[in-house]
Amino acid sequence: LGDVYKRQVLLPLDGAVGRTCARACGMVPPCVPLIAAGEVVTAEAAARLKRARHTFGLTDGKITVYGE
Repeated sequence: LGDVYKRQVLLPLDGAVGRTCARACGMVPPCVPLIAAGEVVTAEAAARLKRARHTFGLTDGKITVYGE
């Protein structure tokens, strides 16, 4: 992989739109990823995660994406 995929950064969901997700994230239940690792974070997915009561794959409401 290129250098971009070696560095990961933690960003607020709004700031991650258009970036490539570094790990699966979703809501619990159903515990199925809304965004899989390697997929681009969309505005709709970010908004759904912000509204969700219980999530996985986020750290303090922030999402891990690959750095630039």
